[in-house]
Amino acid sequence: MTDTLASIEAGNASGSEKRRSSRVPATIPITVSGVDALGEPFRELTTTLSVSCNGCKYKSKNYVQRDSLVTLEITHPNPRLSPRVVRGRARWVQRPRNLREQYEIGLEFVVSGNIWGLLSPPPDWFPHPDDELLQQEEAAGAPQEAPEESAETLGAARSISAVAFEEIDISGAIGFTPEESEPPPPPADLNARLQETIATSLKTMVDRIAEAAAQDIAARIALVIDQARDASGLAADGFEAKIREALDTTLSPEEIEAQTASVEKQSKRRARKAAKKKARQSADAASGDR
Repeated sequence: MTDTLASIEAGNASGSEKRRSSRVPATIPITVSGVDALGEPFRELTTTLSVSCNGCKYKSKNYVQRDSLVTLEITHPNPRLSPRVVRGRARWVQRPRNLREQYEIGLEFVVSGNIWGLLSPPPDWFPHPDDELLQQEEAAGAPQEAPEESAETLGAARSISAVAFEEIDISGAIGFTPEESEPPPPPADLNARLQETIATSLKTMVDRIAEAAAQDIAARIALVIDQARDASGLAADGFEAKIREALDTTLSPEEIEAQTASVEKQSKRRARKAAKKKARQSADAASGDR
């Protein structure tokens, strides 16, 4: 009976030592939620002061009673997984000594295990049961390696593939032959029509530009003729004869006829304006004498 009790106590002691783990100072962001000492729910973002497989110590602005349950959310080391959510009991609470300090709360996990994701944890830390279950599921779902094929099997498969490739004509299967892969050249009459269309468009454009330039030149020539005739004092008929002789040496007959008609028309219009202006000045002078 004594030996049985001793073995039971030894087994409990070894289990307790396995559950206890080393504390490591660490500042890890956590989200704590629960109910404070006044019965008000709270949720706050804070940091740990020390961590272990069995719990942690963290800073808090909220006062919780001893043995009250709180929930912790810790970012999972695997970014593809959602944050860890664990439950713990507040085993001790240290009140702040001044207004600048916060509560320090020691928490004991309901289910122990390494949930902190440290790169180099102490040797006495052990995995969380959720991680062990996840590893088992990943191992069960991993694809099994295909059995290695023998050299004879691989050689036979290669020879079959080579023969099949040589005997199959893929040109009919995909709907065209190698000769049809390049587009045919355009017909000759299409090129001729295209060149004719471009030439017609260019000629129309040039004609429009020439017409506009001729109108501008005619206006400028008429102005120069009037100014030159006034300066030389020649009669209108003699002066226009000299201009016609000068134009004969530079312009075609059609261009000379068009330019001359435009010049004569503008010259007559300016002569009428000058006569009216002179008559008005004479009338004004006569009225001033009276």
